[in-house]
Amino acid sequence: MAQMAQPWRHPKTGAYYLRRQIPENLRPAFGMRAVHKQSLRTKDFVRAAQLFIAVNAEFEQQLETARQRLAATGDPRPCQREQAEHLIRAYFEGGAPDGGLDGHERLRLAFQEVDRGIFAAEPQACLSGPALSSPDRWWELSINAALFRSHEAKLRENGVGLPWSKQGKWRASDPIAQQDVRLAQADRVVEQIARYANLRRADLPDGIGEAVVSYLDEARLEEEGSARKPVGAVSRLKPDMRLGELFNLWNEGMNPRPQTASEYRRAIDGFIDYIGDIAAMEVTEDDLHNWLDALVKMPARLPAADRALTFTARLTKYGNVEGGKISATTAKKQLGALQAILGFGKRKRLIVRDVSKGIAVDGYTKTKGKGRRTFLDSEIAALFTAPLFLNPADWRIAGAAVSDSTMFWLLLIGLTSGARLEEIGQAAIADVRRDDYVTYIDIDDYDSDADEESDNKSVKTDGSRRLVPIHDMVIACGFHVYIEALRYAGHKELFPDLSANIFGKRTQAASQRINRLVDRQVSGDRRLVYHSFRHTFKNRGRTAAVQEMVLNQLCGHAATTVGGKYGEGQPLWVLYRELHKLDFSCVDWPSIKTALADFNWDGVVQQLPAPRREAA
Repeated sequence: MAQMAQPWRHPKTGAYYLRRQIPENLRPAFGMRAVHKQSLRTKDFVRAAQLFIAVNAEFEQQLETARQRLAATGDPRPCQREQAEHLIRAYFEGGAPDGGLDGHERLRLAFQEVDRGIFAAEPQACLSGPALSSPDRWWELSINAALFRSHEAKLRENGVGLPWSKQGKWRASDPIAQQDVRLAQADRVVEQIARYANLRRADLPDGIGEAVVSYLDEARLEEEGSARKPVGAVSRLKPDMRLGELFNLWNEGMNPRPQTASEYRRAIDGFIDYIGDIAAMEVTEDDLHNWLDALVKMPARLPAADRALTFTARLTKYGNVEGGKISATTAKKQLGALQAILGFGKRKRLIVRDVSKGIAVDGYTKTKGKGRRTFLDSEIAALFTAPLFLNPADWRIAGAAVSDSTMFWLLLIGLTSGARLEEIGQAAIADVRRDDYVTYIDIDDYDSDADEESDNKSVKTDGSRRLVPIHDMVIACGFHVYIEALRYAGHKELFPDLSANIFGKRTQAASQRINRLVDRQVSGDRRLVYHSFRHTFKNRGRTAAVQEMVLNQLCGHAATTVGGKYGEGQPLWVLYRELHKLDFSCVDWPSIKTALADFNWDGVVQQLPAPRREAA
């Protein structure tokens, strides 16, 4: 009769281990080891016997899985992803070492640390309470339950302790916009997994960081003091769920910006129209490749009458027409919508696999600047000698979708501030303020009058909230006089003629008109757009030896160094001083100021749309 497996005691250290022979044909799955040895992390036999049952059962399952792989593929070894998931589960679901934390407590500690790491990475973050734990400190907390409880108590005292399970930074973080930050925090978890598994970092499987991200997205913490009820093993898979239903779940769960949701919806509808309203789980890689082949045949621009056509109707009409096809970037955006929806379904275990992962668009490269380029001095000079700047008497105001006066200020401020078009276009008069000798625009997503968040205003990221000083040359062109004329007429918006579209964006029409002006006055190069001012501003700032941290603050970019992520940034007077180091002498400022001398701004403002009245 075979002897039952039992804990093995190390003759020198006295610690107990699981020690089992590995069948020869399965050894490739275990690094060619003949013996599997796993520490039970205790020298007490009774405790070791208790831990042994679960650890041995887990090893038996590993053997069985290896046998199944061998029978199915001829190779017992798991893929890299399976290896990564096994190590992660062992860390977060394994037993507790003697005196240390169990898997669920290690999960709670992980959420505490990654939440604080995400908070520390946010622009202008200022940590309160204990600093981020070093890898050594984190490990000490993992193997000492008493130390961990004391650590948690201090977090609670500082008001940052609980509950991570519902309100944590990880839960609230945007998996797309904050991908690098989330991966950086997952990498800190990987360090602990390596220590727990007694492995070197270099020996861990590829992709373990991404696997940690997926695990934390799905993991749930028990509330303290709660008694868990038994839950039946009900599958989460939805084999009959259509793509449209999956999109709705994604939209509800991810809460994207309205414009993003609309673009994704159009991409999904086009795919459904092309492939059929099949279940999301039935989508194949061939379906996606065939759809992409059809997508790149679409024209870059469509007549207004054809925009409402279905995908297949447009393909029939334009699929064989030469020239003017959509760019690889546009195709990538539409594929990205499918990838986001299917990836969401896989993460939530609504579908078995994400067949879109790894599919690429030929010709697409993720280049910095998205194909835009900076303005040359000669191009800036040409743009600002347009009649718009030298003949204000000919301005078209009344009846224009975007008035010439608004175009005038948007271009001048855009060139000399590096601000985004929408940030300037949505500004209220109350956002334009003065501090001593500095005039600035307070860019934020709150209504300055109501002092609360407003649905009518938005910023791109938290780092976009900032104070933007106005250049003296812009002031000299009559900016203050223009604002006083607006106030006198009863306006609240800095540009009253800009109306929000269905997504709440106020500058869509202005962007289109500015691009046409650039094409006509400067160059037909499609890489030159309003956003090129931001690249130009950054380049000129570096040429003027302005610190990168200051340039980031002026432009509303996230800090690129660890030190730059703490504190409130440079004071306004420093921003003003550094702004005026940038060289804008290629603009013929004297001619513009001469053209606007004694200009009747009151008359211009009277031609703008009437002030919006508050509902009673």
